[in-house]
Amino acid sequence: MTNPDHKEMGQALKKAYTKQLKEKVGNLSRDEVLEYLKNGKVTINGVEIQSGWLKIEKKFNEKYLTNTDLGVDTSFESSVILNLKQDENLR
Repeated sequence: MTNPDHKEMGQALKKAYTKQLKEKVGNLSRDEVLEYLKNGKVTINGVEIQSGWLKIEKKFNEKYLTNTDLGVDTSFESSVILNLKQDENLR
């Protein structure tokens, strides 16, 4: 998931920071995110998105987040899934 810094990007890009670009930056593809992480920048619709303009977050799929038998948490560096369901072996 990408969270653009709209204020910083708007100040830097001025009129180039259009509604269409805002939507595209908020919905980058996996490959675009990987390029941004690897190179510190990515070009979207001919506009170069600089390092620090995006906050990248990892999130679990909804089926894991809503499963009451699992405990899940994530950070940029790691992810954890714990099976919280107690059975005879666990007791």
